[in-house]
Amino acid sequence: MFSYLIRMGRYRSFGCKKAAMLIRMLRAVMFRVSEGGRGQLKLFSGWLLATLILAGPAAAADGDTLRIAVSALPTQRAHPFQSALSPTITTNGAMYDGLTRYSRDGTIEPWLAVAWDHTDDLTWRFTLRDNVTFSNGVPLTAESVVAVVEHLNTAARPFDNIVRDLPKLTSARALDARTVEIVTAEPMPLFPRYAMLLLVPEMGAFAALGQDGFTNAPVGTGPYKATDWGAARVKFEAFEQSWRKPKIPNLEIIAVQDPANRVHAVIAGQADIAIGLGLEQAGDMKAAGGVVQSWANDTVGAIALVTTRPTPFTDIRVRRALNLAIDRATIAATLFDGTVTPATQPAARGMFGFNPDLPSIPYDPARAKALLAEAGYSDGFSFVMDMTTVIGTDATLYQQIAADFAKLGVHMELRMLPPAQYLRNAFGTGEYDDALTVPWAGVPVGDVMRAVKMHSCAHNVPWTCDSSIMPLIEAINREWDEAKALEMRRQLMRYYREEMPAIFLFESVLYTGTTKRVRGFQDYFGFVPYERISFSGD
Repeated sequence: MFSYLIRMGRYRSFGCKKAAMLIRMLRAVMFRVSEGGRGQLKLFSGWLLATLILAGPAAAADGDTLRIAVSALPTQRAHPFQSALSPTITTNGAMYDGLTRYSRDGTIEPWLAVAWDHTDDLTWRFTLRDNVTFSNGVPLTAESVVAVVEHLNTAARPFDNIVRDLPKLTSARALDARTVEIVTAEPMPLFPRYAMLLLVPEMGAFAALGQDGFTNAPVGTGPYKATDWGAARVKFEAFEQSWRKPKIPNLEIIAVQDPANRVHAVIAGQADIAIGLGLEQAGDMKAAGGVVQSWANDTVGAIALVTTRPTPFTDIRVRRALNLAIDRATIAATLFDGTVTPATQPAARGMFGFNPDLPSIPYDPARAKALLAEAGYSDGFSFVMDMTTVIGTDATLYQQIAADFAKLGVHMELRMLPPAQYLRNAFGTGEYDDALTVPWAGVPVGDVMRAVKMHSCAHNVPWTCDSSIMPLIEAINREWDEAKALEMRRQLMRYYREEMPAIFLFESVLYTGTTKRVRGFQDYFGFVPYERISFSGD
């Protein structure tokens, strides 16, 4: 905190004198805290953050620029096909549009496509929105979508990681200027959900510039155009002819890895919005007079247990024991202030396929110990769990889980890996340890089958592979009747609840902090509708 205040003093609008005054105040209170305990420090932290705002921001509010602090920038800059998850979706959503959009309430909205239907089990027709242009003036047509599909079907497509989440697209053809026909390799009853992943850049510019050149000078139909892509900051200007023209002329997305520093950036006037906060940082934001939004994220936090090679987790009794060993209710109440829901299955309640009939996973350490003894681990065992960058609350969560396991004699070693290495191991080489932190995520399409694909034999380097359930999975993917498809998904969730291929923790909650002048901000599972954001008084 001292170093933060010193940095604050470097900004002329805040003033060295004010920073020095607050440092003296902090030292005085720290002396009192040393006598009164950590509880007083927690109370004081909220007061101090509020004082920072009252003392004056580090930079004057700029009504022409919206500044958003995120955890990181995409590794491939503006590459439109690298990922549909944060932070990529946050930046790409400013420049590109998909055919559809998945709403917070679980419905599918028209986006570049205003209507769709299937003509047979493999063929879909999409009617495109009229009078849409790219930021280089080229009109959007059915041929624009055809060019994207043809690109994704080419053999060489470095960093086109989006194909992992998209169904296999066999071909596409333009029926007229506004109607495109897309053929999938297998039946895809929920293809309109997945069509949101099919971002449509201007492929003429993509071909002319090449992938590397295009990622530095992207062309899309979204509300903003990227003008300067730096190592930690991207600058955008409004695309005035966009079909969703923004209300704020300029946008900056700033990489601030530590969530506490993202809060500080908003408090200091260096950002208007901080995305990806933990509960503690959300509390700091509220205490400082900011606005906090929270919502479910269609994700279940989990610890994936490796069963595709010899580990203790190949025994179902061990998997069940560790699930029974965690006191989820107490953790939710104490660590998350009651804002999270303990998982009952590998699906969050907003996902298509969530089974409402499954009860909570009980906390039963006695039964857990008995199961371990039955499995031959009466003295416990040790294992290594891989994890990557986490917010403070997550780190505390895993420490508490490790403490719960230790009561059974099970030692969980936490192995922290750089994000790039973690992703390479989990999704590329398969060089992970005995367990790893991989959520069961329905985002961004809201379908439980997205998570199932990752946590099954279908994954390219599977950590779990139960071949007996694959026929049901394949049948689900072919079922066109929505009611039957839902019931089959619920059956699958019941199966996974019994088999417990992972340690199911909590339904994920996202927190975002903004200044009070921000209006209309929402986060649709990482996608931000920038055209709806304004500043108070606009």
